[in-house]
Amino acid sequence: MLCLVVLVGVVVDAVDADIARAVVPMKRRTKSDERQMSASRFVARALAVRRRDELALARRRVHRVDVFARARRARDDADFPRRMRPETALDDPPRRESRRHARAADAHASALARGIEEDRARERAVRGTCARCGMDHVMARTAEAEAEARAVATAIRASGRIDYDAEEGDERFSADRLDAPDGGKMIGALVGVDGRTGERVTLKAFSGQLYGEWRVEGWAPPVGTLTHDTETYEMEHAKIKALSEAIGRMEVEEKMVRAEVREKTSASEQSLRDVGEEAKRAREARRRAREEGAGDEELRVLEEESRASKRMMAEMKRARDAAVAPKLELLAQLRARVQEMKTERKALSHALQDEIWDSYRLPSLAGDVRPLREVFHPPVPALPCGCADCCAPKLLNWAHVRGVKPISIAEMWIGAPRPRDFRVPGVFYGACRDKCVPIMAHMLCPAEQS
Repeated sequence: MLCLVVLVGVVVDAVDADIARAVVPMKRRTKSDERQMSASRFVARALAVRRRDELALARRRVHRVDVFARARRARDDADFPRRMRPETALDDPPRRESRRHARAADAHASALARGIEEDRARERAVRGTCARCGMDHVMARTAEAEAEARAVATAIRASGRIDYDAEEGDERFSADRLDAPDGGKMIGALVGVDGRTGERVTLKAFSGQLYGEWRVEGWAPPVGTLTHDTETYEMEHAKIKALSEAIGRMEVEEKMVRAEVREKTSASEQSLRDVGEEAKRAREARRRAREEGAGDEELRVLEEESRASKRMMAEMKRARDAAVAPKLELLAQLRARVQEMKTERKALSHALQDEIWDSYRLPSLAGDVRPLREVFHPPVPALPCGCADCCAPKLLNWAHVRGVKPISIAEMWIGAPRPRDFRVPGVFYGACRDKCVPIMAHMLCPAEQS
């Protein structure tokens, strides 16, 4: 594209040079010569304008290619904001916005990839800095734990089921779902020693929910006890859902009332505009009558017509306001009620979320069980969504419940890859930095509670 711009510039320069030689001033000019020179100047100006437009068009095309390339690269490499799609990348102001978003996305993707790669090291697979004892606690990923994680993945593929420990399989947990788009899953294996028998034990877990279910036979249960299938959650969620439905109905009613008000006011506004036009014409007639020296009687009649028009407009406005007043009052009541229900729904949602977080109680290696919000270090105003739902916290919690002393944990991605999170099947990963590392230090702390 840049070569095309340069070539256009060279060709136009050559044409301009020929025209310049053709219009060299002469000592004696005839009228024909002057007309020819005038036409030459016109052609030169036209060529200059065309050259300017072509150069501007070429620059825009080069810029467009640059913006599209940056937008595509940023969207593919990271969790790029969805609003920054290529088709909207040329919105005003195009260059600054696209480059700023591209730089931010590139920086985010680079930092995320760098952190993930660093945490893949075996010696720092599960780690954290303890807020209580101030020490760094680490659990390395051993070759034995990796072998156990691979064995779990092999068993899933061989049986065709993720719930291969259950006597009867559930079609929701078919292994084929792992290969569907966005169906990949992080699984983990914990190698430990049974505290009663001294035997080697292997526990397994999946991150988050498994296609909508928290509890699957043979896999580690969730750390939190208040999940979507518990009675308390269902009751509170039903209240929130009922409020949402009521808000939706009232918003529909509010929209209908607003449409009625708009229809009535638009009809009245048209009538008021017609009367206003009549009053304007009456003023013009009165002004012309004064200029033409009309008599007092004629002016009095015109002024009376003007006052009548004003009274009519005032009456029409009062009638309009009276007609829409009940609707406006109803609209205000609906808005107030909707806002009140939204406030109530927000309070219920926050209360339910607080109950959910309070149901998460994390054990340490010494058996010290504490609330999630107490051990999250460093503290944050709001816990990240999905905190303590990854494989490592679930495995350590289950090991505590079953009396197993943990030795090593391995977390591996299986199924379809997820490029936006840099997840590749068959690759081992460390504990995530935003949700697991802040709580791992407590769960790995061997110190007794003071």
